[in-house]
Amino acid sequence: AAAPPEGGERTWDGLGAKKTGALSPSERGRRVMSTTLRKQQSFLRRNIPQLQRIESGLAEELVGLSLDKVLEDATGIVDLRQTLPPALVVPTAPDNFRTQDLVIRVAGRTIEEHASKNWNFNRKGVFNARTTLSKIVNWKENALKRPLLETHDPVEVNAAVAINKAIMGFMGDRYSGRSISENVQKLITVAMLTTPLIKDETFLQLCKQTNHNPNSDGLRRGFQLMSIVLACFPPSQELAPHIANYLSSHLTSTKREVGRYAECCLHRLFRMMELPGRRALPTKLEVMSAMRLQAVNIKVYLVNQNLMLVMPVHAWTTAAELGTAVAHRLQLSDPRPFRLFEVTSMDEERVIEPKERIMDLFAYWSKLGDDEVRLLPKGTEPSRTMRIVYKTHLFLDVDETDMAAVRLMYEQAVFDVVDGRYPMGDDDGEMLAAMQLQERHGDFPVGRMVVDYLDGRLGEFLCSKLLDTKDTIIREDAIFALYRKLAGYSRYDVRLAYLDYVQRWRIYGAQLFITRAHKNTRFPDTVILAVNAIGIVVVNIQTREYIADFEYTNFKAYVVSKDAFVVSTVFPVRKYIFPTEQRDQIYTLVKSYQDILGFVCGRGGDTAAAAAAA
Repeated sequence: AAAPPEGGERTWDGLGAKKTGALSPSERGRRVMSTTLRKQQSFLRRNIPQLQRIESGLAEELVGLSLDKVLEDATGIVDLRQTLPPALVVPTAPDNFRTQDLVIRVAGRTIEEHASKNWNFNRKGVFNARTTLSKIVNWKENALKRPLLETHDPVEVNAAVAINKAIMGFMGDRYSGRSISENVQKLITVAMLTTPLIKDETFLQLCKQTNHNPNSDGLRRGFQLMSIVLACFPPSQELAPHIANYLSSHLTSTKREVGRYAECCLHRLFRMMELPGRRALPTKLEVMSAMRLQAVNIKVYLVNQNLMLVMPVHAWTTAAELGTAVAHRLQLSDPRPFRLFEVTSMDEERVIEPKERIMDLFAYWSKLGDDEVRLLPKGTEPSRTMRIVYKTHLFLDVDETDMAAVRLMYEQAVFDVVDGRYPMGDDDGEMLAAMQLQERHGDFPVGRMVVDYLDGRLGEFLCSKLLDTKDTIIREDAIFALYRKLAGYSRYDVRLAYLDYVQRWRIYGAQLFITRAHKNTRFPDTVILAVNAIGIVVVNIQTREYIADFEYTNFKAYVVSKDAFVVSTVFPVRKYIFPTEQRDQIYTLVKSYQDILGFVCGRGGDTAAAAAAA
């Protein structure tokens, strides 16, 4: 039981019994054994062990994510091929707010002020008699029968009542047939899938049930639930200052962990207000992490799948923030060429938008997996998996003194070469394979009887198209002959030489887009646009021949029309139209290259003159 309130005039049994006058120990003991209390004790006995198991399982899951057997090498990258712990855990961008500054910003914006202007006071009894301010804003042991906010929509009324039952069930203020995790899931689902008024209603009910709640455990759980809700959605702009003020009033609470939860919720509120709403219901792991005020540890891979980082993220962490944290850990001097990608096991990939929330992405993946599992035979695992990969997006010349950037560019180039993304002959393939051997193993081992670097692993060095064009032994001898000539080159020198070799190719680093060609271009009906740092190459989709080359220096303007990407050239003066559903991606990629490289030409959407020029 909690300690008596100040003044000693009333006591509280801590588990839902009614307020009474001062009781003798024997009389208090009889009250504790009341029927209502036994029901609530039984409820807590059933659910608290479950909560502990959930939290324990969460801890094990987080440990499992963060204790991969990895090793940090000299360039700050984790290598899964090694077998030494511990994991490399890198924090995301810290909160730049100071608690005292947040408190000052919301001073005077009390929850009572909001209640007096916006809450429904006509709620007592059959005739809806008017209640008082002190009663409506403070803890109540009985469930609400109508919302705190004024609404006549039956859907909103039912949602508010359901949310109140879930809140009281989670906090232990009432008996609930649902488990603690089920109450959380019910609240989140109802609140996120209904109107903004219900989202505000959720915050107001949490404030009410934690305001002068005499049960210290219930009070702590109420603030835990507040942290969970703030991981899912923020209050409205009008309500947010009042919620922040309410949280600030509990910063100095001496109740169990309440002050810590209130401060974390205060910071979480301001972070969530900066972002648009969530696009997906959070996963169970995210919910439990939010309740424990912990980050969720995720894996961010590099283009070589043996290399990864373990990064903690929160509900508000965006792709831009995570990318900045990864670049900082890798000690990149210029992170502009690199971005986070969503990559599937089927080699599908897309650039993750800077403002996209990382946990929304994981929630979407979880839903896709659940949907696929429901359609599969029992016990069958989903065939498609997803991961986040930090890799090259813009293939630019990097500063040779930026060792981390050189390594990432090199790994990307090797991956693309071995994957067969560039047309090449036997000589190119063998030379690049020799460079890979020098980078990976150092100088050729002179005097060694058997060199088995390529035994059964030739596919790691050559693209599949070249594996059958020569006898394997002849191919390996040719590669080893070139490998011997590279003796004395350091790993760093070989990386630079490899990049210099592939950068000579016209479509190095090109991103390919399949488009149609407008009839006035005299191109085949379907072509490939290869976009890279030099410009756009038009490739015949059948013969793979280059049929046109538009360098950025020859651009007059480029725009996106309703259904096509359009580029105008200076010489000859001509407009080329490429109808495609990927027109926005092409435009964004071209714009990114031109912005970094400093080209100036008309862009669609910048000025009316640019559009007219195109």
